[in-house]
Amino acid sequence: MKVISNLLKLLLKVNKGFISNAKYQIQDLSARRFSSSKCVKMNTCRTEKSLAVARLMRPDDANTAGNVHGGTILKMIEEAGHVVTTRNFNTTKKLKDGDDFEPGMCALVRVERTDFLKPMFLTELAELNAEIIYTSPHSFEVEVMVWAENIFTGTKRLTNKAILWYVPLSVREKNKVLDVPSLEQLDPEKTEAGRLRYERQKHERANHVGRKITPFRMMSVSDEHMSGDSGSFGWTLRL
Repeated sequence: MKVISNLLKLLLKVNKGFISNAKYQIQDLSARRFSSSKCVKMNTCRTEKSLAVARLMRPDDANTAGNVHGGTILKMIEEAGHVVTTRNFNTTKKLKDGDDFEPGMCALVRVERTDFLKPMFLTELAELNAEIIYTSPHSFEVEVMVWAENIFTGTKRLTNKAILWYVPLSVREKNKVLDVPSLEQLDPEKTEAGRLRYERQKHERANHVGRKITPFRMMSVSDEHMSGDSGSFGWTLRL
C-alpha cells in the first residue's frame, strides 16, 4: 500500500508540473500574440493579397450519394476569405503604424454572390484560391475560386465562385470598425468591377432608407457601419 501511495503522490506531482507548464505557455503565447517584435523571418510579416488552401473531402463532408455538402464548401469559402483579409489587414497595418497598430479580425458582412458550377465528390481535393480584389475605407471585397482535383488522375475542374465582403473589427474594443489600409497592385479590371458593385450597394441602401428591418445578428456591431439588409446573412455594409 505504501508503494502505491508513493506512486500516486509522484504522479500527482508530475501532473501538477505539466499543468503549470501548460498555463505558462498559454500565458506566454497570449502575451506575444500581438507583440511589437520586429519581422525577422520572411514568413513572419506577410502582406499577400491572396491565399491558397486545400483540404481532402472526407465522408462526413458528403451525403450518401458522395456529393460534398454545399454548406461544407460555403464554410471553406468563408474561412479562406477571413484568413486572407485578417492576415493582410494586420500585417499591412503593423508595417504602416508600427508599435501603434491596433489588431483586428475581419468578419463576413455580405455575400455578393456564390455560384455552384459543378458538384464536388468524396475523396477529391478541394483547392481554394482567395484574393482581395477591392478595398473601401472600411471593407475588403474578396473573390474565392474553388477547384476540385481528382488525386488519382490529376484532373481539375472549377466547382464554385464567390464574392464576399469583410469588415475589420477591433479585438481590443467592442463594436469598433477599423480603417482599411489602401492596397496597391490590385488587378485593375477586378478593382473597377468591385468599385461598381460597391457604388451599387450604396445606391441600393439609399433606396431602403426608412424601411423597417429586424435582422438576426450573430454578434453586436455598430449600426454606424452596419445595417440589416443582406438577406439571410443579416448584415450589409454602410460605409
